[in-house]
Amino acid sequence: MEIRVEVLRHGRSAAQVRAQLSSTSVPGPGLEVSATFARRRPATVEMLDTRFPDVAKPDALEPMQAPTDLGGRARPRFFSNVDSRMAIGEPWWTDDWKPGRARIARWFRYLVPQKLPDGRLDPLAIPPLADTMPPSLIQKLGPDHPPFFAPSLDLTVHFLEDTWAEWLLADVHSRWAGFGYATADVELWDQDGKLIAFATQMMFLRSETNAATAK
Repeated sequence: MEIRVEVLRHGRSAAQVRAQLSSTSVPGPGLEVSATFARRRPATVEMLDTRFPDVAKPDALEPMQAPTDLGGRARPRFFSNVDSRMAIGEPWWTDDWKPGRARIARWFRYLVPQKLPDGRLDPLAIPPLADTMPPSLIQKLGPDHPPFFAPSLDLTVHFLEDTWAEWLLADVHSRWAGFGYATADVELWDQDGKLIAFATQMMFLRSETNAATAK
């Protein structure tokens, strides 16, 4: 693999960079990341126009034991690295649940703590938790939905606050789906009720039947 990094802008308050990851044997881009690193500045305005959802604490919920994820497929291996508890939503891996809003909230805790030397959660541990939005679609579609894949076209993460907490709540809402695409956003809260990140995602929806035919 090859990673190329380019500094796009470097100013007094922020620097913007871009990294491109690609295979040295397969042509074409593999992953492109752009990031803005900003220094802390005096707070001109402080506000929060959202609230921590009314959910049970993770210790009051049972660990999720879903054997499958979207469309009956085996759960992504990422979930073997986290303890997860459903706080909002229906258990889509069963046959007797009812569809509702396109919303799901899950508590996550890394089995191996992703901490910096001072005890803060490593910011790089946040994007994998933000990239868990597709099940919000399933909540709206119901148990008879056609199976599909939902890879990301883009994932944008805004890092807002540091946290020393063990548990994070990913509160996801999918607002629209159509023409083979879907969009969703997620608020990431720590167990102390502090909003630590916000993310948006555009997904590419592909039927599992079509994917199998293409192979």
